[in-house]
Amino acid sequence: MSKSDKHITEWAMPARDDIEVVSASMGPCGLDSHFHDAWSIGAILDGTCSFHSNNREYLARQGDLFLIPPFEVHACSAASSDVQYRVLYIGDACLQKIDTGRFSALANASSRVFTAPALAGHIASLSAHHVDTPRVNALLRALAPLLPSPQETCVRERELHPLQNAMHRLWQSDVDAGELVERSPHSRWHTLRTFRSQTGLSPSAYLRQLRALKARFVLNQQQASLSDLALLLHFADQAHFTRTFKAVFGVTPGRLRKVILRR
Repeated sequence: MSKSDKHITEWAMPARDDIEVVSASMGPCGLDSHFHDAWSIGAILDGTCSFHSNNREYLARQGDLFLIPPFEVHACSAASSDVQYRVLYIGDACLQKIDTGRFSALANASSRVFTAPALAGHIASLSAHHVDTPRVNALLRALAPLLPSPQETCVRERELHPLQNAMHRLWQSDVDAGELVERSPHSRWHTLRTFRSQTGLSPSAYLRQLRALKARFVLNQQQASLSDLALLLHFADQAHFTRTFKAVFGVTPGRLRKVILRR
């Protein structure tokens, strides 16, 4: 049985990809290792969730906040029978208006869970039917002082693996991960070893997930069939695309499209 077991009830996605608001529940099966291409800032509304991220184990309870940097691979499981949560996906363009120094510090710190019931309540009160940008910006400003300052932690720019950079440039091209590995200036063994060590995924799994992440914006377009989208993103077929998409989001692309388009 797939570990993915999640139910997305609302997803607010603006025309631009600065901020997304998602309401979801997760059953005890949780989610396998995956990543997002934006900051994940969420609140546990009910239940208790355990997750592995940044080479550590965390436990987030009702009223807690969780913050996960972009492209950080993490896996989740529900420590209680059902977990309700709301999460914001925040792009870099939005953070430029706030305190990017503190968010950069967080990427190099050990904490990913914060006890802040008032801010958790703020997130819980956000509508997942539409994005209220001023309220989200106010939340981020209130959150920034809770984060480690650049002076409190070893702040360094978290560099992507060269193979990640190549994938981020070429994900739309008809190129597979094996070709990109062969283009690396280092040996195949060194490239594979360092990539998995740094990301927690194999190159092929990373590229598939990256393409699946980009697919959520195309789902806004009703005229794009799922089979056409699978081919556009260089998946073998719709079933392959659906499996990868569900590994990232916990739901099928068809289910997420219905949630997005009914708002």
